[in-house]
Amino acid sequence: MVDNLRQLLAQIDPVPAHVAVDDASSSRARTLLEEIMSTPINTTTAKDAGPGRAQDGQRRVPMLIGGVAAAAIAAVAVVVLVVGDDDAPASRQTLAIDAPGTTISSCLPFDVNVLAEMPVAFAGTVTEMSDTTVTVEVDRWYRASTGETDLVDVTLPEENTSAALDGVDFATGQRYLLTATDGTVNGCGFSGRATSELESAFDSAFPE
Repeated sequence: MVDNLRQLLAQIDPVPAHVAVDDASSSRARTLLEEIMSTPINTTTAKDAGPGRAQDGQRRVPMLIGGVAAAAIAAVAVVVLVVGDDDAPASRQTLAIDAPGTTISSCLPFDVNVLAEMPVAFAGTVTEMSDTTVTVEVDRWYRASTGETDLVDVTLPEENTSAALDGVDFATGQRYLLTATDGTVNGCGFSGRATSELESAFDSAFPE
């Protein structure tokens, strides 16, 4: 019975017995397998094919890949549009500078430990100025009590004849380091034009 089965299998096998068979792990066997896997398979017949229909699987596969690629490009475009939306209004908050004579004229000596207790501290560049307001575009928040905004409007007192704080004039295009308490910008050296010394003090007072 077994011999008969072997004989039948030998008759069906198209490979003659004298032909050497490569091992499945050989490079030739792997190459042949790759060729077989990459060969397109016809999925339709000429009878089924019509206008706009693929004649074989070789054409269907690129069409499918093209559809997936188009969907991926569309998804990327949506992400870019959402992330790149520059029309959203900039967030902002308002601080004030006290009028002269409304605070104690004497100042405490500048101390990094005192600076570290300030509830609001940020760095930014003056982008707009008027007789009543200085607008600062913030590039770094060291500490925020009511949220980090893109802009800070510093309201000047009516008695103010120049946009100055403790002798430091605000100027468009200049960068400043500012602190505030209870909505009022602090003077006495705790706010001023950005210098390497003041930046070093802020970095020490507000370590990341």
